Amino acid sequence: MHQKNTMDTNSQIKQRIDTILPYLNEKQSRLYLANEALSYGWGGISLISNLSGKSQKIIQLGTKELKKEVPMELYHTTKLRM
Repeated sequence: MHQKNTMDTNSQIKQRIDTILPYLNEKQSRLYLANEALSYGWGGISLISNLSGKSQKIIQLGTKELKKEVPMELYHTTKLRM
């Protein structure tokens, strides 16, 4: 019996990213990319950065936001650039 590979290929991930990002604002994009990276697991931030063209720093911030590790003051004092 052979086990079905459940991991998405890079082209499938890139297609999802390219399909949804044009409709998202900056924060939504950051959170979406972070969620993709977290779902991939180890190496996910680097992979999603390469596939999306967005910086690893932005995706790392998104992962912290999803995990509730970012102080709210950051939202009021800093404009993030993608």
